[in-house]
Amino acid sequence: MITHLNNFRDITKLTNFLKFFLYASLVLNFFALLSDYLEYSALINAQNSAYASAESLHKAVELNSSRQAYVGILQMITALLTSILFLRWIYFSNANAHALKANGMQFTPLWSIVWYFVPIAHLWKPYQAMNEIWKCSENPHQWKSIKTDSILHWWWSLWILSFLADHLLIRYALDAHDIQTSIHFAIANSISDFMHIPLSAVAILLITRISSMQMSQQVRQAGGYTMISL
Repeated sequence: MITHLNNFRDITKLTNFLKFFLYASLVLNFFALLSDYLEYSALINAQNSAYASAESLHKAVELNSSRQAYVGILQMITALLTSILFLRWIYFSNANAHALKANGMQFTPLWSIVWYFVPIAHLWKPYQAMNEIWKCSENPHQWKSIKTDSILHWWWSLWILSFLADHLLIRYALDAHDIQTSIHFAIANSISDFMHIPLSAVAILLITRISSMQMSQQVRQAGGYTMISL
C-alpha cells in the first residue's frame, strides 16, 4: 500500500464546506429557473409581437440579457468552486478508504478524480470509483460483498442527465440567431438548470453519508491510525 495513505484524514470540515456550495448551487438554480421563465415569456411575447413598440421590445431584451448574464456568471463561479471542492473531497475520501485498510481497491485517490477528465471513460469510471469509496467506507474489510446503494444509482443517473442537458444547452447556444432558436435555447437552459437541482440534493446526501461512515469506521479502528484534520 502507498505509504502516504496510512493517515486517516478528518474530512468533516471539507464535507461541510462542500455542502455549503452545493446548497448555494441548489438555491441559485431555483432563481435561474425563474429567470429562464421570464426570458422565455419575453421571447414568446416578441414572437407574437406583443410589445407596443420597438423601444419596449428593446428594453425587454436588454433587461433579460442583463439578468441572465448576472445569473449565468454566478452559476459559473459557484459551479467552478463546487467542482474543485468536490474533486478534493473525492481525493481524500478515497485516501481514507485506503487508510481504513480496504484491501483490493482498484482506484487510487488520483485516478478517482482523473477519470472525470478522460473522454468516454468519464461516463462510467467516476461512478465505479465513487461506488468503491462508498462500499469501503461502509465496511472496509468486506466491501466487495456489499450491494450498491440506490443513492449511487440516483446520483450517477442525475449526473449523466445533467451532462446531456448541458451539452444540449451548448448546442442551442451556438445556433441561437433568431427568436425561434432563442426560444429553443431558453427551453434547453431551463432543462439544464432544473436537472442540477436534484443532482445537488442527492450529492449532499451522498457526501454526508460517506463522511459519516468513514468517521464511524475510524472510531472503531482509531488505535491504528493518526488522524489529520483538513
